[in-house]
Amino acid sequence: EVAGQMMGLGATVVILKALEHNSSIPTLLGTWAVIAGAHIYFRYVSLRTLRFSGLNQKRACVLVGAYFAGQPLPGVEAVNQAEPILAARESVSPRVEFGSDLSTAAADAAAEGTHFAELMALYDNELYVLVWRTGSGRVALKEGAQGMDLLKALLQAAWLEHEGVQAASESALRRSLAAANAEMPNFYQKASDAGWNLQDIIIRTPDLRIV
Repeated sequence: EVAGQMMGLGATVVILKALEHNSSIPTLLGTWAVIAGAHIYFRYVSLRTLRFSGLNQKRACVLVGAYFAGQPLPGVEAVNQAEPILAARESVSPRVEFGSDLSTAAADAAAEGTHFAELMALYDNELYVLVWRTGSGRVALKEGAQGMDLLKALLQAAWLEHEGVQAASESALRRSLAAANAEMPNFYQKASDAGWNLQDIIIRTPDLRIV
């Protein structure tokens, strides 16, 4: 990435030197666009060369999806090379939105017939609350939730997606949570064997937490 920054800086210097004797407004605006485009391009190129063994949301989604599909977990090189850098995190399957407020999550669950008390009892021993509607998940995070909790939520979401669940009842949520808890140790081992560092989970979430 440093090389990309330096190339962008170099291109900027060259263009500014060329403007010493031509500083009309249209030229300056055009030059600014060229500089900005060059900077973005060189940063993109430099990022494509980096290889991260930690898990962001997009990489984690690839792994949990492959796991429940019964496929070998792809390694660091393959996932980094294929990772859509410019795509939104929620655009990668399974689609999960982290940091929901509890009232919104509870309303989604109620729409599928799960009462609030049932929802909270189901996740009593977890540091997150996941609900599933229209083929995507919404996760409210409890105080103390860490990277492994977020990874488990993605594993649960991948099970629901693999099973073809579009809207999860309390029963479906219960089965998916049981599957996530049962499969987490095996998933952890397979991901580690594939070269992933599961101590480095960097899934960014809002600061909102529930007690």
